[in-house]
Amino acid sequence: MKNKTTAWTAGEDAVLAQAAKDSVSPTRLCVRLRRSVGSIKRRMRELGLAGTRRGPRRATQSEIQVRMSPIAQVEGWLQACKAGDLQALMALYGEEATLECACTGSAVYAGVAAILEYWVPKLRSTEPRRFTLTNAHVEDKRVVVDYLSYEAKPVRMYLSLDESGKLIQSKCGPRECKNSIRDQHTNT
Repeated sequence: MKNKTTAWTAGEDAVLAQAAKDSVSPTRLCVRLRRSVGSIKRRMRELGLAGTRRGPRRATQSEIQVRMSPIAQVEGWLQACKAGDLQALMALYGEEATLECACTGSAVYAGVAAILEYWVPKLRSTEPRRFTLTNAHVEDKRVVVDYLSYEAKPVRMYLSLDESGKLIQSKCGPRECKNSIRDQHTNT
């Protein structure tokens, strides 16, 4: 075999062109041209006689997307909360997500970093009934969730999901107050 520094001749290029036309494999040509299979493939690409190199394979997401029901997404959200799994919980939120909480006063958390700060102390709760689902249903393209908070107090949360199933907007408040989060939500 010739080494890598040996230049390709016009005759060798002609053999490659004829081989491409006749669909002869580079493996069969390596004996005749005294070149490696890799160098033959490379030269064929350079001459435009073969396809481009694919490069290393990358792990890609499947083109098939399985759409999870919004209620199942919410159950996963509550399971992550109950388990105190901050990483799993934050994976459910979109980058531009917002969380509005009226449980202890009105506060808005915008973005994953702010929502993370909101959840860290709540997930440390050791209350045995924390994050227990009492009711969930879909209403006006959002999921309404009634559950027990980290303090086992009744809370209602409205969750909006994007097409990929990520949480993009959350609004919560205590269920027992007169000016409930539901009233606030319908006015927005």
